[in-house]
Amino acid sequence: MTRIAQVLIITAVNLAVISCARSTKALPETGPNYQATTTVPEIQPSPPTLNRSVVGRVTDEAQNPIAGARVLAVLTKEETAPFRSDRLSVNYMQRSRVTETVTTADGSYAINGFAHKDEIELSIQAKGFADNRRSARLDSGYEKTVRDVVLTPGLKLQGRVTAPDGSPVNDAIIDVDYAWMAKGHRQLPWAYTLTDDDGRFLLGIDRETDWISLHVISERNGLYFFIKQEAKGEMLLKMEERASLSGKVVAPPGTALDDLVIFVDGEVPEPPMYAPRTGLRASDPRFITLDSDGHFEFTELYPGLKYRANVLRPVVEKTRRFDKLLAEDVYHALKPESKGEWNPSVPE
Repeated sequence: MTRIAQVLIITAVNLAVISCARSTKALPETGPNYQATTTVPEIQPSPPTLNRSVVGRVTDEAQNPIAGARVLAVLTKEETAPFRSDRLSVNYMQRSRVTETVTTADGSYAINGFAHKDEIELSIQAKGFADNRRSARLDSGYEKTVRDVVLTPGLKLQGRVTAPDGSPVNDAIIDVDYAWMAKGHRQLPWAYTLTDDDGRFLLGIDRETDWISLHVISERNGLYFFIKQEAKGEMLLKMEERASLSGKVVAPPGTALDDLVIFVDGEVPEPPMYAPRTGLRASDPRFITLDSDGHFEFTELYPGLKYRANVLRPVVEKTRRFDKLLAEDVYHALKPESKGEWNPSVPE
């Protein structure tokens, strides 16, 4: 064997040893205490395609176009949201999600930038007419959803919203719950509007409207309800401090009080109408499990709402679960800053 061949063989052997050593160091650990780790890349959902529009034409009862009408569109549910927000929630209607436009000379309008399955609430307003409210769910196969609107003659009701400290609430949506006339107990159309920089607003109502119930939605100040407001003159709406309801459940000795649940549900009192209100009704359901002494307290309740309070015992029979009612009461209208008290008695 030549000298050159020997050198080549030795070099090849050394390289093989180095390669094996490097491969050995790179091998993963093994043994009874070893836990394998796997890194799964996080998949980011692609943003929704904002290619949906709401279009339409605004006319009067004689089919004449109404130019310069104000068209508001508030996004109440996005495509990516898992469920529709509760109407009695600051998240249901937010000022920051409002888009606004005006109708052209032929009464037409178009609002763009929505995604498939978005849900919106429209409010169409014009001088001399009652506001008109329409809903739209953008789940059709078309990129444009048509909402034509006919406005009827009406009056403008003006008002101003202030916070508990007296400052103007300039980020609010005024959402009407009920509008009705006293004579005949007939329900009338309702809509929503916005406050300006000074907290003032204009609300177009039917000429026959006598009373309205509404609530104010402010991203800075929360929600507040104004029940049975007279529909004339200027409405001065002050968002006062909220109310509370507390008490103690009285039960026979030996009763496991921490197994009981207090449930309260507030709703806007319905006016005396022959026709029931349709649509999503505002409600305020809340649950509290009692402590071992039977005490409970609900805070931040909305003044003016009718709250129904219940004491419940969760019961399971075979595969069926239900809540057994032990006591109940109704609070028709808690006053601002009031501290309601309820001390119900329950059987064994």
